[in-house]
This record gives sequence, C-alpha cells and structure tokens, in this order.
Amino acid sequence: MFARYCGVVTEHLGDGIAWAVTLNEPNLPRLLSWLDIPGAVRELERATLLAASEQADVRFGLHEVDRETFARRPKPSAAVYAAIARANAVGGP
Repeated sequence: MFARYCGVVTEHLGDGIAWAVTLNEPNLPRLLSWLDIPGAVRELERATLLAASEQADVRFGLHEVDRETFARRPKPSAAVYAAIARANAVGGP
C-alpha cells in the first residue's frame, strides 16, 4: 500500500520535487526509543541522519527553526502536507 501511495505522489508531483523523505524515517530513533538499543547504535543512527541531511543540504521537518531565536516558521512543504491532510487525498480540488 505504501508503494502505491508513493507512486501516486510521484505521478502528481513529478518533476516538482527534487528530494523526498518519508516523515517517519527521521523519527526512527525516537520511535524505537523503548528498545534497549546500545548507545553506539543510537549514535550511528543520529550521525547517519545528520550526514544525509547535510549532504542533501536539507533539514528534516515541516518547520524551519531559527537557531538563534528558536522561532519556528512553516516550510512550503507544511502547506502542501496540510492540503493533503485536509483533502484526505493527493491532488484534486
């Protein structure tokens, strides 16, 4: 089902996106925090996500955070995600 969803999103957005990530991937370490995962594995997960975001020159999340004032501003992707959630569908009116 997830693969079908990805296909629909790709068909609708096509060349309009350069990078994509599922929302849960950056949260995996937190989602699995109840497991007794060794600290070295957790550090490797953190370092891998950090390296990926730096390489792609992106930060994960739907909001930008000013590192000095900690003010949060929605990214353009937040509006797209909100529209999909409101419509309960990708594309359409």
